[in-house]
Amino acid sequence: MSKKHIYLLLKIAVVTASFFYIFFRLKSYHFSDFFSAFDSWLFLVIALILMPLNWILESVKWRILLSDIQKISLAESIKGVLAGVTVSVFTPNRVGELGGRVVVLQPENRVKGVFATLSGSISQLTVTILAGIFGLTFFFIFFSGDQQAVFSNYSAEIIALSLFFGFFFLWLFFHLHILSSLFKRIAYFRKHAEYVTVMEEYSKSVLRRVLAVSSLRYVVFVSQFYVLLVAFGVELSVLQVFVGVSLTYLAMAIVPGIALAEIGIRGSLSMFFLGIFSQNEIGILAASTVLWLINLAIPAIIGTYFFVKSKLS
Repeated sequence: MSKKHIYLLLKIAVVTASFFYIFFRLKSYHFSDFFSAFDSWLFLVIALILMPLNWILESVKWRILLSDIQKISLAESIKGVLAGVTVSVFTPNRVGELGGRVVVLQPENRVKGVFATLSGSISQLTVTILAGIFGLTFFFIFFSGDQQAVFSNYSAEIIALSLFFGFFFLWLFFHLHILSSLFKRIAYFRKHAEYVTVMEEYSKSVLRRVLAVSSLRYVVFVSQFYVLLVAFGVELSVLQVFVGVSLTYLAMAIVPGIALAEIGIRGSLSMFFLGIFSQNEIGILAASTVLWLINLAIPAIIGTYFFVKSKLS
């Protein structure tokens, strides 16, 4: 069996397990319970208002990374980012976003644009990993009980190992030439090294700016999750939300899948991690689902217009 088939089977298994987990946890509820869980239009509106800010920040980040490849306006960057969201919905781990965005670039700059997009994705992954590690650390420090009992004897080791990997990813982000050298081992990129060298040419100051924007974007979608949890009557402290959400996003970064199936994966992981602090499983799943609709489904629908209007020549 080829690696491609193994990966496909793994994705199917993950998605199936996610939906079965949700079904098992919610089989005693009725569909109407989801509507009864809704508690506040105000917080739903706040989450909707934050959605454009989320994608504007991503567009700013992409524009920074493209600055030495092709000058584009913020509006053009937004169009590219949304077009990328549209393509990513149907591709494993959203890899289609790498190629979907570059439709707004000149044909000769598109391959370089893919590596610029990849650099931005690495920055966002770095923030997600670091935040997840801090969330794990806060969990061990501030929260105790049966959920922690299994790991209590190894908490120091787990934290130390997690911090090592977190700072390794941070170090790797500031040394993208290492990843670039790995790409150059692939025959195609070895012949077209000028495309890959994009990742080597970013200065430390540019990478710091990109990481700062990625951090702001992370704050935005954690805030969206928080206000939606409030909207659906899930009563948690800010620290509990950070721990639960950061661990959810960390797990999502590791688990393979496609964006269309993410609604199930996100829902099951949210119920698992946030369920440590709250029994309101209906509210947690509803908040997670609405966040998926706001941050992925709506932008993907809007992005179809820009993707169709783009010139693919």
